Amino acid sequence: MDPQRYLTLVKKSLLNEIYLENELRLLYIFSQLAAQQPVDATVVREIRQRLPQGFAQIRQARQEGKPWWNAQIKRPDGTLGVISLRNVCEFSHTMIGRKRLDNIEWCLDRIREEHIAGDLVETGVWRGGACIFMRSYLEAYGLPERRVWVCDSFEGLPVPAQPEDAGYQ
Repeated sequence: MDPQRYLTLVKKSLLNEIYLENELRLLYIFSQLAAQQPVDATVVREIRQRLPQGFAQIRQARQEGKPWWNAQIKRPDGTLGVISLRNVCEFSHTMIGRKRLDNIEWCLDRIREEHIAGDLVETGVWRGGACIFMRSYLEAYGLPERRVWVCDSFEGLPVPAQPEDAGYQ
């Protein structure tokens, strides 16, 4: 097995980069419905060609680990609104994006190449994508003796105790 090819596939899967068009389709359909506008079947079929900016925005957001699921809609009364479709059309297994997954891989390369001992941990896991990637890395490079620890409070971040930490919730 070529570790790099395998890890590239794992990243694409965790980020749902293979099916970005389907996420854009759902965003289009639900935003049209929310705006009480008709859904154009041709746009749904040819979503990447018909909405290239939307596709580019989703792809870029996925690289950066930024939200993309908010859609601006024009209501029937002519006013503008924004709806969040995160729980409708966001299917990745990690919110950290390609750049941060690449950084985890770089860190794991240093650990492997410099023979640094110890297990791995992720705190605050959401859907577990970074943990899955770390476990995949260890598998790809034949390092079964290491463990990946997964920790989450399932309650979000605590209220900041220090004034300089305000705003990081």
